[in-house]
Amino acid sequence: MALHSWLLAALCLGAARAVVFEGGDPFREDAICSPPESSRPVGLCKRPHSCPVNRDGSWLPNCGLPGADANMQCCAHPSLPHPQGGRRSRRACLQFTKAKQHCDFQPPAAGSEVRIGDFPYFAGLGYKTRTGDGKTSWACGGALISENFVLTAANCARGSPSFGAPAKVRLGAVTFREGEGAGPDAQELDVAQVILHPAYNASSTRNNIALLRLADSARLTRAVYPACLFPEEQLPIHRVVLAGAGARSAERSDVGKLSKVDLPVVPFGKCQEIYKHSNTYIDELTTICAGEKGRDACVGDSGAPVVQKEAAPLCNYQIVGITSFGFRQCGSQPAVYTKVQAFLPWIEETVWGRS
Repeated sequence: MALHSWLLAALCLGAARAVVFEGGDPFREDAICSPPESSRPVGLCKRPHSCPVNRDGSWLPNCGLPGADANMQCCAHPSLPHPQGGRRSRRACLQFTKAKQHCDFQPPAAGSEVRIGDFPYFAGLGYKTRTGDGKTSWACGGALISENFVLTAANCARGSPSFGAPAKVRLGAVTFREGEGAGPDAQELDVAQVILHPAYNASSTRNNIALLRLADSARLTRAVYPACLFPEEQLPIHRVVLAGAGARSAERSDVGKLSKVDLPVVPFGKCQEIYKHSNTYIDELTTICAGEKGRDACVGDSGAPVVQKEAAPLCNYQIVGITSFGFRQCGSQPAVYTKVQAFLPWIEETVWGRS
């Protein structure tokens, strides 16, 4: 089925019928749906006895086809808020939601190989040397959060004396090495604007977060797709997943190849003890720690997101943190990640405006 921006493949079944989102089966209970007057998913297809808001006999839009299961209705669901409510980032996330028949996700093994489309939000950051030779070096990671913005770390966005700020992002690829092809699904887009968090402190790495505005909109495909932003202050999980193009071996020969590793979230008190003699800044409100011996971010992972997989029915990737810093000897101690939830107001205003 041809898709436009991979948003809706709607089954417009008449003015009184619900819209069932791409991938959804109107005869299947729990398909994500929306009332016909709304463009955002707000409910699940349910039979009346399973829909508490309809037990009083009130009318709800029908999910099924005429003459089919007329009892399958679009029922409000707590994980799908009303389109006019909730955070702007959450509403944007729901616009990108695709209903899935299955929601299979297993924590990946350390350093295991990834395929095109496994982490469609991942963005490699490309830097031009100041020598003017035209070559692009891929050094940091980031995450596509809308068609026009990539979220990354401020220390990656500000660049260095040798390379300056990132000039390009590469999406839809698993290879980020100079001179190597990116593959047929890849998109390389110019960076139009680098936006550092206004309170970023380079010496302490405080507020280490930034946004890159793209010169052209990313074309959303199976290999290029935005991630959502985790909205809660407290993490309900004990593990996160890092996908990055950093080193996974002592020889660091694998830098530039996208890989994934699951990381345990480390209690803040333990993290504070580990980093108490460093000159870096950590606090429980704006940073999190994750990793253990042999499982860690490393050279080349700065700016890459750590994510969790949201449960059914959405099955989205949600960005929990952005790789900030760690010990020089990778895998010896947990690394520190900028906590995305603490910066949602700034991200939302910059990306989606005040409305």
